[in-house]
Amino acid sequence: MELKRSNVIQRSFVVAAFALALAASVLGQEQPGEATSGAAPRSPLRISADQTLTGDALALSTTDTTIIYPFSLTAPWPLVKLDATANVGPSLRFMKAGTATAFLGVSDAGAPGIDDAESGDLSLRVENKNIRFSANAGASTQLLVKASGNVGATGRVVVGQLQYPESTQLHVAGSAMFGGEGGSYGTPRVTIGASQGGYGTIGFNFLPSATSNEGYTYLGADKASQMVFYNGGFRLRTAPAGTAGGTIAFTDAVTILNTGEVGIGTTTPAAKLHVNGNIIASGSITGASVIGAVYQDLAEWVPASTDMAPGTVVVLNRDTKNEVMPSASAYDTTVAGVVSAAPGIILGFEGHSKEKVATTGRVKVRVDARSNSVRVGDLLVTSDTPGAAMRSEPVNINGRMFHQPGTIIGKALEPLEGGIGEILVLLSMQ
Repeated sequence: MELKRSNVIQRSFVVAAFALALAASVLGQEQPGEATSGAAPRSPLRISADQTLTGDALALSTTDTTIIYPFSLTAPWPLVKLDATANVGPSLRFMKAGTATAFLGVSDAGAPGIDDAESGDLSLRVENKNIRFSANAGASTQLLVKASGNVGATGRVVVGQLQYPESTQLHVAGSAMFGGEGGSYGTPRVTIGASQGGYGTIGFNFLPSATSNEGYTYLGADKASQMVFYNGGFRLRTAPAGTAGGTIAFTDAVTILNTGEVGIGTTTPAAKLHVNGNIIASGSITGASVIGAVYQDLAEWVPASTDMAPGTVVVLNRDTKNEVMPSASAYDTTVAGVVSAAPGIILGFEGHSKEKVATTGRVKVRVDARSNSVRVGDLLVTSDTPGAAMRSEPVNINGRMFHQPGTIIGKALEPLEGGIGEILVLLSMQ
């Protein structure tokens, strides 16, 4: 008896709820003659509260037996179904102080999502199991989270313009910033993707210039560096410390061409390794062929008594061990070589009190021809002019002409008719 009474009561509630909904629908319809031009249609059903709520204004549930619901719901049907035609607009409107702030339901593009109601500058839509975010109504997609693709049934994220969304799981059209300097600093300053005049770059503390198509600016007050992908190769660039927002003057430190040539200090390497500058090696350098030096003399760093100009003839300093000084007398048997301007090969370690002294090869030599002119092939020795050579005069011994041994510097490769000047000499110390 109690069971039947309960069923009767429940059916009565259902009928009452249906009647309320029907009445609300009828009352919400416009009556003939009541329509006002531009007026919004009445709400068929409105639930409101005149004071602060301590509970839900409306609660619908398929399981809570304390809530009366007017419909019998069976999964997977939704508890609340909002349906609107294309000309009605969003299905659910969020209000703040009487002003719409956002729409939830069917977006302007015809896909379920959320639209900003106030300025129309945000759209979040669900399309084909993908999530799409756009800024400014009608603008291109800013963020896309795809449900699947060629890589497999795994998600992928696309930020910016869609170009190759199916080939990567994270696709960024533009620049991305990462990292920092640990907990003591923490500012992300590792940039990936921003390149001016290249095909992409990875680097530290830089941003593409907003005023120059070929420039970069400092992100923070620090040094900057980058690796630029360029024409199938790449370049390593460095820059000194600068101020935030300042223009960066990058130096191309290393260039690798797409053909494999490596340039250090040059962007146009002409060999597998092309170095524009000096090289210091702490180990051995081994070659399968000859060394092709531009200059043609062999020199070494030698301690010197004073600074000397290239071309100066030097002799051993008898008062100090392992030191040279400018020559000062003719036919000096302590002659040790000539100061070289740019040796083809240089041995030893550089020092502020050392000179590059050539002992073999072709080198420019300061020569005094005021007493005797110099012809090609003449042997040269020290002279009384400090740091200068002169033509050697042979001595007659038993009818044969001999040059004094231990005094010869080398053979003249150029003539000098008179005066003091520099000529090219083939050094052959003897």
